Amino acid sequence: MSVAWLLNQELLRVGEPPLTFVCADDRLIAVAQAEGLLTENPNAHP
Repeated sequence: MSVAWLLNQELLRVGEPPLTFVCADDRLIAVAQAEGLLTENPNAHP
């Protein structure tokens, strides 16, 4: 279980917007998406 996932669960629990996982590594983005996190890759915005 990742810290990002745990933090996202807490944010959602208290009614805050979800966490966005920002990373330039496609493999880490894929893992975060598989865990249900919103993601953003800065390389997708030249």
